[in-house]
Amino acid sequence: MISNKWQSIDIRWLAVAVSLLISALLIVFHATPNDDAWVYIRTAEIYTEQGLGAAFDHLPWATYPVLIGILHQAIGIDLLASAYLLNAFLFALLVYAFLSIVKEIDSSSRLMLLATICVLVYPQLNEYRHEVIRDIGFWAFCLLGVWKFMQFQDSLSLRHGAAFCLTLIAAATFRAEAIVYLALLPLCLLVNSRYDRGRRIQLGLGYTGAALITLLLILGIPSLFGINLVAMFTEFFSVYLPFLQDTFFPDEQRSLEIGRALFNEHAAYYSSEYLTLFMTFGLIAILIPNIFNAIGGPFLLTLLAGVIKKHLLLPRPQTTPLLFVVAINLVILAAFLFVTRFLTSRYAMMLALMLAIFVPFVLNRFLPSGELSGTSWRVRLVVLLMVYCAVDAYISFGENKDYIYEAVDWINANADADTQLITNNQLIAYGSQRIDAYDQITRNLTEEQIIQAGAGTLFAIENNTEMQRLLAEDHVSGDLETLLILPDEQNQELIIFQKTTNGTR
Repeated sequence: MISNKWQSIDIRWLAVAVSLLISALLIVFHATPNDDAWVYIRTAEIYTEQGLGAAFDHLPWATYPVLIGILHQAIGIDLLASAYLLNAFLFALLVYAFLSIVKEIDSSSRLMLLATICVLVYPQLNEYRHEVIRDIGFWAFCLLGVWKFMQFQDSLSLRHGAAFCLTLIAAATFRAEAIVYLALLPLCLLVNSRYDRGRRIQLGLGYTGAALITLLLILGIPSLFGINLVAMFTEFFSVYLPFLQDTFFPDEQRSLEIGRALFNEHAAYYSSEYLTLFMTFGLIAILIPNIFNAIGGPFLLTLLAGVIKKHLLLPRPQTTPLLFVVAINLVILAAFLFVTRFLTSRYAMMLALMLAIFVPFVLNRFLPSGELSGTSWRVRLVVLLMVYCAVDAYISFGENKDYIYEAVDWINANADADTQLITNNQLIAYGSQRIDAYDQITRNLTEEQIIQAGAGTLFAIENNTEMQRLLAEDHVSGDLETLLILPDEQNQELIIFQKTTNGTR
């Protein structure tokens, strides 16, 4: 058995502390921000300079960057550091909610310890710790909402029911998909075996209606701050309208073009009528590997082993909400994929998190009874699995990009404040503080940008295939003087040039 010392500690708070420590270490040993980061940072900057309305005009779903801006104003650290600090708190909330869901099913000390290790080393989740994305807040509040709903279905307490609504509404301020969970999750009361049929219908439909009414009432609050929610939702859906029209109502010419591209001129005549069927199975082929990628190999194999060994026989009432979330996320994924024709595993993370909750239960039943310590092959196998996950989550084997920070430091130290800078790297644009629209920087510069630049203009160009091709043209690079090559002559990942003559047309 676990010692009394462990039993006296609520391990959720210990996990929160460890999560905050991990996030702090990642901030100290800074990683290169993701491409999505800059639109959030720019929106946070607009909030601090122009206010809430301007932030939501720039980015319709601006809750996440507004929180970044509030932290920046309150603490005084730069916006990027504020984003990482916010992420640290959101990740800590996610860890607490994850463990609370596990505890709601089974509060045994050994299981909670295994769950703590699992959530802190889960690669597919923790790889997002260094990214500036709103999804972290969405996941955290959704998990918190699932936990509160589990408590509500056990007690039918108004307090827990209200908490479920509020946490899902909070999640919706990060991603609109949370509204779907708010509307559909209460329907799992319809299959709750604790109550008779009439009571289940009354609870399921009644609570769904109450949740939606609460949502409508709260949606009126943003209008007090000059935020037009109707316009936000209109813009949100208008982005997907062209995809919907192309998917379900393509014109005849468009259908013919797709058929020719897929089959060739002759085959299109015979096969175009099956185009919808072809697209459907093709999109399903995209959906399945994305789900597998979201769950991750180690956890997926563990779950499969649990199914084979019948280690996943858990209490149905407590786990039904988790399975409902999995089903809802599947519907959302399928709808998104069929509309937009693309998908990333990040959108399947709610599904993956729900399934990850079952992993510690499988490990707990797989391990021998008694202490976790010992030399049993089962213990060694679980330790090896967790070590592998930790390495996968926190140790990057990719390319070191410290040269980007070196470039920023060099530019700030060696260039006058009024020197114009042109770059294809967003971090350099942001860190140099010379380009206002740093969130609009593209990966490739154009020939005109280089040729028409004035004398003295600095170019900080991160190498890629297109830029190498462009700089190989003498009429483009002939007036560029090389000032710095990073990280070294052998590995020319980034080059800083200076224009020696005025641009010409």
